Parts: sequence; C-alpha cells; structure tokens
Amino acid sequence: MSGVASSSSTTTSTFSDSLPSVENVMKWKRKEVLDFLQENKEVLDIEPSDIKIIEDNRVAGLAFLGLTEQKLVNPPYNLLGGPAGAIANLVKRINDKGQGI
Repeated sequence: MSGVASSSSTTTSTFSDSLPSVENVMKWKRKEVLDFLQENKEVLDIEPSDIKIIEDNRVAGLAFLGLTEQKLVNPPYNLLGGPAGAIANLVKRINDKGQGI
C-alpha cells in the first residue's frame, strides 16, 4: 500500500516540477493552451470533450490563468465538476508556482 502512495506522490511531484511558468503561460495562444491540456489529459483525467469546451471559448494563456472551478462549472463553460476541479487545480498550481508557493 505504501508503495502505491510513494509512486503517486512521485508522479505528482514530477508533474508539478514540469509545470510551465506564469510568464510563459501568459504568452500562450489558444493552440498552446489546448496542446498543454491535451498532453496532460491522462494526468488530469479529462475527456476530449472537456478540452473542446475550452477551445470553443477561445481560451488563451491569460484567460487560462484566470480559470476557477466556479467559472468552469457555470456558463459559458458548463464543465462537469470533476474536469472543472482538475483544470482549476492545475491553474492554481501554475499560479502558485509563479508566486513561489
């Protein structure tokens, strides 16, 4: 059981270490946001339809950094709670990393 936990925390720390900087994300165009979500869809456990919603709403880097779970579960996104929470958590971790947290 502890082997699973340490494996999971290793994956999390590796994923956290590879997060882009706020400065980089701010420069992203919509395609880069979509590519980033696509590359991380397994870790985030999100579906292509969830990414399509982000695409349909023309989310570029600065808007991506402003996404919250509350925004994502409400119009115009209307994402389900799981994907909304996963994406919002990712955005928070990127923003926190930018503040040295």
